[in-house]
Parts: sequence; C-alpha cells; structure tokens
Amino acid sequence: MPRDESPEGDPYTLAMRTASHWQTGSMVDETAEILRERIVEGRLASQEPLTQRRVAEDLSVSRAVAGEALRMLHREGLVDSAAGAMRVAAADGAPLLSAYVVREVLDGSAARLAARHAGPGTQRRCQEALDGHRAAIDSGDRLRSMRADISFHGSLVDGSGNPVLRSHWLLVRFTTRSAMLLTPAQLSGSIEEHEAILDAVSRDEPEQAERAARAHVRTTIDALLQVQRPHD
Repeated sequence: MPRDESPEGDPYTLAMRTASHWQTGSMVDETAEILRERIVEGRLASQEPLTQRRVAEDLSVSRAVAGEALRMLHREGLVDSAAGAMRVAAADGAPLLSAYVVREVLDGSAARLAARHAGPGTQRRCQEALDGHRAAIDSGDRLRSMRADISFHGSLVDGSGNPVLRSHWLLVRFTTRSAMLLTPAQLSGSIEEHEAILDAVSRDEPEQAERAARAHVRTTIDALLQVQRPHD
C-alpha cells in the first residue's frame, strides 16, 4: 500500500473559527466544536458562566442549538452544571483521567497505523510540532505547548488514514488541558516521549510506535494522579 502524503496546513491549530468554516455537520456539532476549542485553548476560563442566551448571541445560533451544544459538552466533562447554571468545568478531576484511558487506545492505534501508512508529510508535521513544543516549554508558554501537543497527535491521527479513529480522537482532544496542571519538568519529559513515538513511526515500526504512544499516555495519567493525590 502506498504511503500517504499528509496535506499542507494544520487543522489542529486552535485558531478561532466561525460556523461558516464548516461545510458538513449539524449546527449543534459546529457550535459545540467552537465552544470546545475556546475551552481547550483557555479563551473560556474555568468556571466561566455559559448561558444559552450568551452562546446563541455570540455564535448567531438559536437557543435550542446553543442548549444542545452545551449539553453535549456537559456529557464530555467540559461543562459543569450546578443549580441549573452551566459553567466551564475546571481542568482537573475525573473527566480528564477517564478520557486519557480512552486516549491510550486511540493514540496507540493512531501511532501503529501511522507507522504503516503515513508518508513524509506526516513525519514533517510531527517534527514541526515537536520543535514548536520544545520552544514553548523553554519559554514557559503553556498555551503554545497545548497547541503543539494537539498538532503532534493530530498529525499522527491524520497519518493513520482512519476517519473513524479521527472522529473519536477529536472528542477527547480536550485532554490537552492537562498542560495547565503539569509541572514544567513533566511537560519537558513529554518531548522525549513524543520523540520516541516519531522515531518508531519514521522507522516503520508499528508495534514499537503503539507501545511508545501508550506509554506516553500512561505517564501523563500517572502525572495527573500525582497532582490530584494531595487533594484526596
């Protein structure tokens, strides 16, 4: 099977977007995606109120669409509900850990498939994301670090050539909010883990790529557990 060449551009960079940029998908999905990106990127702060009216007016959608989008994000753990009011969920707790359990499977599969099918374009995009991630960590820019992390893993998912895997990975992309909880040392350690994944993908070693990707996710889970333990 020929190895695919990844497209130019970076759809995983969390630039602000509007509903008009989507060509497919329902208005609810589009509205939820805009809110999801703003939450992950930190444009909507933890515990910030999110009312149907505010979302509807801000994104020019109906209140019914806004309400269903908020309920979708509530199911994902990105939005909390207390006393009938919706707020951006804190970037901690069980939702992140639960999603990372799923990410271990998804990221492992993406890395394995990318090692089999991805071409030089995927490898180039991964390397560019790695370079950006390293620079962000060196400068203490956590937001840029989050963007680079999403770009790296998103490039592997694209390189897998599996659209079903990609659609599922997008639903747990919010786990990159963990960058706001981890120490600089823990974030720096992720660079070496990413390098190990990319090395295996570049060498066409699918089993090693999957092991490296799964190990990377487990390390993040352990780090999050250490962050949470003092509060138990």
